[in-house]
Amino acid sequence: MDFFAAVERRRSTRLYTDRIIEAKKLERLLEAVNLAPSARNRQSYEIFIASTDEKKRALAASLSGKDYIIKAPVILVFCANPEIIRASSTANPLSKERMDLLAIEDTTIAASYCQLAATALGLSTVWISPPDPGKVLAAINRDARLIPITIIPVGYPAEHPDAQPRRDLADLVHEF
Repeated sequence: MDFFAAVERRRSTRLYTDRIIEAKKLERLLEAVNLAPSARNRQSYEIFIASTDEKKRALAASLSGKDYIIKAPVILVFCANPEIIRASSTANPLSKERMDLLAIEDTTIAASYCQLAATALGLSTVWISPPDPGKVLAAINRDARLIPITIIPVGYPAEHPDAQPRRDLADLVHEF
């Protein structure tokens, strides 16, 4: 599937079949994420994979009411890691706010690549913003140096939602 087809076909899916994601397909997905551009090419993010029922239930509990994620064969948790930027900026120090922002940007780009790659591979996803990052960190057993950005269930879709209306380009794009 070409890039534009993946962009046009991507939908947020909350229902998944029981079909397991093939190891090669999951590896291909993660390789695509690894190719995402990042600030200073630092890839200042971590990805945590949950594939057991126990881990998926712990993540669902951290999200209050998102139990549908348990049905996805794999759940990916994308966390920003500003320490990676901090370690690489000794010659040109950045403020904590700037390092956090760069890490958050890197993470969101990587997660977006994940969603498009999943679509290209015949899989489906949904972006979930964690309402309580501390609960997510506890669920994945990590400390507060990481910033949970999104939780993305990945699986074969059991639903095929229609495209949602988009803003008209004239309302979205502005010349200055």
